[in-house]
Amino acid sequence: MEIPDSWNQRSGWAEGFPEIVTHTTVNARDAHPDYATAKTGDGDAASRLINEIVSVDSIEILRMALGGKKPKIVPVRAIELDGRNMIPDAYAEELGRQLGHDINAGIVQINVVGHTRASGFARMARPALFSGAATHGQHYLIVDDHVGMGGTLASLKGRIEEDGGQVVLASTLTQSRDSHRIALTKETLRKLR
Repeated sequence: MEIPDSWNQRSGWAEGFPEIVTHTTVNARDAHPDYATAKTGDGDAASRLINEIVSVDSIEILRMALGGKKPKIVPVRAIELDGRNMIPDAYAEELGRQLGHDINAGIVQINVVGHTRASGFARMARPALFSGAATHGQHYLIVDDHVGMGGTLASLKGRIEEDGGQVVLASTLTQSRDSHRIALTKETLRKLR
C-alpha cells in the first residue's frame, strides 16, 4: 500500500526526551508460555504475561519520571498478521491500575504492518498509521510491547501531537539493543554526518 505524504504521522523526538522505560529482555518475554497467544489476540494470556513480566523497579522509574504529571496512557492497538496484539492493552491496564492514570483506547492503528521480527527496511517501508482523537494540552504516556527502531511509537506520538496533545514519556516491555534511547543525541548526529 502506497502511503500519501499527508499520512506521514511521525514526529521527531526532542533532545532530552526521556529514555523509554522497559521491563525485561526479549528472551525472557519470548520464553513466557503466554507470549504467542497474547500476541495473537488472547487477552487473558496477555494479562498473565504482564502480571509476571512487569518490573516493580520499572514502575517506580515511570512514577519518578512523570514527576507528578497525570498523563493518559495510550497503548499501541495493533492488528498483527495473526490477530490483534493484546499485550499493549494489558500493559496499559496494569500501568493505569498501578499509577492511577486513565487510558485512551480510542487511538488505534489502522493498518497491518507485520513488524514483529521484521527487518529495518520492512519497518521503514510499512509504517504504522493511527486514527482517533487526542485532547489538546493533555499529557500522554505511550506504551507498546517492544521498541525496535521506534517508528511505531513515533507515528503514535505524531497522531497525538497532531491534535495538540503532548507525549511526555514512553514505555515498552522489551527493546532491541539500545532502542530505549529514542531521541537523537548531538553525538549520534555528529557520527552519522
